[in-house]
Amino acid sequence: MTMTSMEYDQGEYTGDVEDGVPHGNGEIVYKQDDPLDRDVFVGSWVGGQQSGDGSMKFRSGYTYTGQFKDNVPHGRGKFLYPNSDVEDAIMEAGLRHGQSRYICEEDKTVEEVTFCEGVPTGDSKLLYPDGSYEERSFKDGAKNGSAKMIGNNGDVFEFIYCDNVMNGPSKYTWPNGQYEEAVYENGVKHGPGIEVSDTGDTETRTWDNGQLSGPAVVSGKNGDKMEFSYVQGLRQGKALYTFADGSTEVSTYEKGEQTGPAKFIWTNGAVREGNKVNGVWDGQVFYTYTEGPRAGKRDTEFWVNGKMESSQKYYGKGEEVLVENWEDLQKLETLTKADT
Repeated sequence: MTMTSMEYDQGEYTGDVEDGVPHGNGEIVYKQDDPLDRDVFVGSWVGGQQSGDGSMKFRSGYTYTGQFKDNVPHGRGKFLYPNSDVEDAIMEAGLRHGQSRYICEEDKTVEEVTFCEGVPTGDSKLLYPDGSYEERSFKDGAKNGSAKMIGNNGDVFEFIYCDNVMNGPSKYTWPNGQYEEAVYENGVKHGPGIEVSDTGDTETRTWDNGQLSGPAVVSGKNGDKMEFSYVQGLRQGKALYTFADGSTEVSTYEKGEQTGPAKFIWTNGAVREGNKVNGVWDGQVFYTYTEGPRAGKRDTEFWVNGKMESSQKYYGKGEEVLVENWEDLQKLETLTKADT
């Protein structure tokens, strides 16, 4: 066996030769127009064929290192890609056949896939660096069928793939028992959905191309109910809250916050109306009595960040009391007796 250089149709060979053909260890540099995009092969040859261990570099930038037979990858091998991704694979006649393990350098995910004659087939698993993982299946070379994602905190997301895209019903469950059911269309939530909190409250709503949109209702386990609307994923506009005891509150939402005019009506007919800011009464608020010695009287209250700072009481012929301290309360009691 001698070391020599030989010119072939595919390129130039340098290495061991026996009986006029490459045999032993050698290297071939392929021509620029190689139809298989090959650049350089270095490794073992048997009877003129690449067989045994070797390394093939392709002009596109990736390299296969592993076992060869009859000039193609065959057996166990490893692909190294230009972006530093790494894939361990089992090859048969140049095609992936068996277990493959792909490690993504950018996000550190690891994908385990089984191939059959070069086509992904059967169960697969995608592992994330934080311990989360996704279980799914391949059919006809694409992700198809039921899938499940399990978070490292115990979250579970069940959904369906159709040609690599989420389509169909889904369910997301939190460890505390809270869950959301939604429908996916072309990879985004679209259509009716519900969310049930850990306390048993239920919200029915609608998704439009990945955003909450339109009417929604929250039904509390305690019998309370809230009706409102979403605009571009946020609560917006008029909202009606009906309490289990029959009391109601009409309020206004602005970009997801309860801000604007509000009116609370108790079951006895008493009314508080004014403005709320970020969910609490703020500014000048009016309270109207419907029962007791002051039935029909209207107080002017002054609220700051949800706390009533003072209340202006009106009696008889325009007499009024501003309640701010104990003495004011004593005067209020005297006026109340006189008003009856």
